[in-house]
Amino acid sequence: MAQQTFSGVPGDFSAGQVLTAADMDKLREFLLYLIKDGDETDTGEVSPLILDLANDRIGINEATPVYPIHVSTNDNRPIGIVSSVAGSYLDMRDTDTSGEGYVSIGAVGNELRLVAGGYLRATVEADGDVFIAGALALSGETAAGNQLDDYEEGTWSPTYVSSNGDMTGVTVNATYTEGQYQKVGRWVTCTFFLGTTAISDVGTGYAWVSGFPFDKSNRRAYTRASSSAAGVLHNFVTRGPEWIWLYDNGSTAYLSYFPGTAAGYVTLGVSNLSTAASRNGFFATVTYETDD
Repeated sequence: MAQQTFSGVPGDFSAGQVLTAADMDKLREFLLYLIKDGDETDTGEVSPLILDLANDRIGINEATPVYPIHVSTNDNRPIGIVSSVAGSYLDMRDTDTSGEGYVSIGAVGNELRLVAGGYLRATVEADGDVFIAGALALSGETAAGNQLDDYEEGTWSPTYVSSNGDMTGVTVNATYTEGQYQKVGRWVTCTFFLGTTAISDVGTGYAWVSGFPFDKSNRRAYTRASSSAAGVLHNFVTRGPEWIWLYDNGSTAYLSYFPGTAAGYVTLGVSNLSTAASRNGFFATVTYETDD
């Protein structure tokens, strides 16, 4: 910084010297001179810091600040906060000084974090993924029923079982068999293909598909979710499934077909499942409500 001069400034000071009130006033005036630029014709140097004492404001590169702290710059990154410990946060508080009434915005590594009331509420990761601690309310919805608080997607493993629990040696066709699901709130949509390479013993009773990722809701009595079983791709013994049915409080689907008679739908018996290789293949999609 270029040399600054100011008339009336005290001269040399010695250790332990006590300044008079007049010396203190002059020193204080000189410090304000340095901060507030002083007479620019003395050195041609301009300080970036302005104290607006009349309005209790600070300006940085702003001679007439209109905010308590006012920064004017042509740099798109005007403020930098660097911490010597992990994480760097900017705190904002209201009149509550109990430690709960504040919000912090911080950088931890490559993550952006939002802390409110002492708890982590949201995180934006380096790859752009966003995690929130509460429900997602669109358009200012305040009713819990109109907020999204659960979303999930993944895979599941469908397989055959018998209604009497005595089917053995089921080997699914790994090339084709797969299950996928998407859960939005209480509603689950499952898509799957199921086929077998072998069944040791089909057992007795009816043929069911098990392994659905969530139990069906039993909020309402005697309700069921159904879907058409599209595309029987590998042979069954006599008839393949045309419909699948999920009943209350369960994760197992009944299979049925329509024989074209007045009897209506017929539940698929295990005797329709073949024990030969590359058999019993079909795919379907079903949407149902869950309590999970």
